[in-house]
Amino acid sequence: MPENTQNQKVKEITDRLEAGIQELFNSEQYRTWLRTMSKFHSYSLNNTLLIAFQMPEATLVAGYTAWQKQFGRQVLKGEKGIKILAPTPFKKKLEMEKLDEKTQQPILDENGDPVTEQQEILIPAFKVVSVFDVSQTEGRELPTIGVDELSGTVEQYEQMFAALKRSCPVPVAFENIESGAKGYYHQLEQRIALQEGMSQIQTIKTLIHEMAHQKLHAMPPALLASEAEEKSRSAKEVEAESVAFTVCSHFGIDASDYSFAYIAGWSKDRSAPELKASLGLIRNASSEMITLIEEKLLEVQKEREQAAEKAIRDQIPQRDYSPEHRTLMEELIREGADVRELWLGGKLVDLTAMDLSAAEVADLRYRMEVEAIPRMRFSKEQWDQIQAGIREQLDVKIYADPVFTPEQMQELLKALRSEQHGFITRDELLQMASKDFSAEEIRDIHRELRSERSAVMDAAEAGRIENAGLQDNGRYRYWSTQRPVGPGTFPKTEGKPVAIENFDARMVVEGGRTQAWGYLEYEKPLDEKQVRDYELKPALGVKQQTREQEPGEKKQRKSVLENLHDKQKQVARRSGQGNQKKRSKEAESI
Repeated sequence: MPENTQNQKVKEITDRLEAGIQELFNSEQYRTWLRTMSKFHSYSLNNTLLIAFQMPEATLVAGYTAWQKQFGRQVLKGEKGIKILAPTPFKKKLEMEKLDEKTQQPILDENGDPVTEQQEILIPAFKVVSVFDVSQTEGRELPTIGVDELSGTVEQYEQMFAALKRSCPVPVAFENIESGAKGYYHQLEQRIALQEGMSQIQTIKTLIHEMAHQKLHAMPPALLASEAEEKSRSAKEVEAESVAFTVCSHFGIDASDYSFAYIAGWSKDRSAPELKASLGLIRNASSEMITLIEEKLLEVQKEREQAAEKAIRDQIPQRDYSPEHRTLMEELIREGADVRELWLGGKLVDLTAMDLSAAEVADLRYRMEVEAIPRMRFSKEQWDQIQAGIREQLDVKIYADPVFTPEQMQELLKALRSEQHGFITRDELLQMASKDFSAEEIRDIHRELRSERSAVMDAAEAGRIENAGLQDNGRYRYWSTQRPVGPGTFPKTEGKPVAIENFDARMVVEGGRTQAWGYLEYEKPLDEKQVRDYELKPALGVKQQTREQEPGEKKQRKSVLENLHDKQKQVARRSGQGNQKKRSKEAESI
């Protein structure tokens, strides 16, 4: 882009800034800018103003390619970008006076003239760029943005109050303030007082307001007597109230009662540079306070988490439990359960007095999950199907839902058995488990999937698929199908396992092809006897996963999974047509 065109764009946007600043100082526009700044406190003053002017509801902005590469999201077609200023400094060589390293004075030549040299300096410059808010994009889910609203519960209050006290450079104490004020910052004594007996939220908001006063208006005692050195009371209140509003908004603390009705009168006779300087002061103070409070809040939370973890460990005796056993007890304690008196299977059990293996823990987890299924929500026929799955220790949560008929449950139970033996995948099973499919449709889909997978597995058993177990890393992987990997559970060949991985419980692997407690990896393949004796199963090999079509082989028909999607669409259309006919009949009757 030609330099003069870019310069013109920068000039247009800076002119807009100057004009916008004068219009900013009415109650609602000013409040909007403060809210924007609370979300983008690390942005420059100019850019927070530009974002507030163009899209005040913005919450997270990034460039077009940044959304794609960093967040896995795509800007929606037709969305208009938010124009902001991006620094584009460039280097330039200039003839400069040479300075003495010690005195920093110009070095003179024999004629008394300054000696010059070429120096490379950084020239500040800006360009206009477009950014887009998250609301203008679609794609991968993002982690929670921002901070949850402070609800006033004791735990949240205590953490926030502790973080604020650690962020405050002067002492904070409660007292009975006779004037009726909620709090004050004492200039001479360099301390903050809070009215005792206020609500938790009000206490937090008052402390933030007084901290803003301390940060912006603290003065050395020697200057306190000089009226000339002091700002007007209205200026101080505008600044402190603005910073407090911004900080509260950032942390999700209700700031609806903050009033800026007086802001227009305060700004009326001030020039644009003066107003911009005040905005810059407010932005800098807000950003510094937010950054420090976040740091202290994380510090407090980490300490509390460590204390909570220690309290959990203290409830578990110092015994040599299996890792799975210890993890289970820790999880239950976090959920508020008493591991010494746990109601299970109709009786009280003390988990701390047991020594559970990984397999026993997996069995116990399963029992706890199925006991949590509310029996009263199901008919006798439905409950019979759930109990049938429980007896086989299948993942009955797939169909333990009153929306399924007993017949649908029965077909899904059969599908669960197929998944356990690797004939269908978990993804296929989950898609079959739809209330929109009749029992007959589930049965037909299941049969077709099982038939197709059986043919592939028969080919593997017949040796037509090469390199069983070979992975991309060049090792041969074998699943331990019957037990966790431990001493005596795997062959000790000349080349011992180079990797051993145990799972917390028996898991479905390879998309549902098999279930395993863990796996071993060897540099060389095991023979058939070793695999059989130790009840191992070769993992899908590289060529198994990416088999190429043989010359002359007929092109594969549409996959069963694609047919499954087609069936779902047909069901949806059928339902829509039925509703349309119903509406037509109702209209005719009217």
